[in-house]
Amino acid sequence: MSPFLSLAIALGLTIALELPVAAAFGLRKQGLLVCVLVNVLTNPLANVIYAALVVWAKLPGVPVLIAVELIVFIVEGFFYKHAAEAKLPYLVSLVANAVSFGLGTLILKILF
Repeated sequence: MSPFLSLAIALGLTIALELPVAAAFGLRKQGLLVCVLVNVLTNPLANVIYAALVVWAKLPGVPVLIAVELIVFIVEGFFYKHAAEAKLPYLVSLVANAVSFGLGTLILKILF
């Protein structure tokens, strides 16, 4: 599978899984748009950084994954707070990322 297709699948799956979480936390029009846009920003970048550090630089996967996910959590929480005006922005970010990471990993293992 091409790297671009992999990135597109990861992004689409992430958005599909995180939008319902954002909606469950009460985000509506602008907040849901922020959810999509922040994932367009963070998801491909996180995947490329992870691949660069683990595959090319040969760094250990788990610490890199934790660091990348922590940065994504902080960045997305910031946008949920300031652009979406979420009441619990970092909780939205934490739950959305946990759901998309957990279910996304499971779905990708089943499909591929």
